[in-house]
Amino acid sequence: MSNSVVPVGHSGFKERIEFISIFMHSCVCSENVAFIIEEFDPGASALHGWLNSNSHRNNIEDNHVFTGIGVAKGFEGGYYITQIFRKN
Repeated sequence: MSNSVVPVGHSGFKERIEFISIFMHSCVCSENVAFIIEEFDPGASALHGWLNSNSHRNNIEDNHVFTGIGVAKGFEGGYYITQIFRKN
């Protein structure tokens, strides 16, 4: 997303999960994605947005075993934040 190969969103989610499944079998996963322009605290801004969205909040509060977070600063200065959740 940060290098404009895929748009901001869930494009490529299936491929990301297939890659994770190589290392963690039988992966039931979900993800939250954010694009934040704020420079001061982009992580807090993303979390605030996710918690104010029912579907994103459900991902955060669901019964997951693992989570991973990726953050990248794009060429134009915004932050791309992806959080993937995994259940057994």
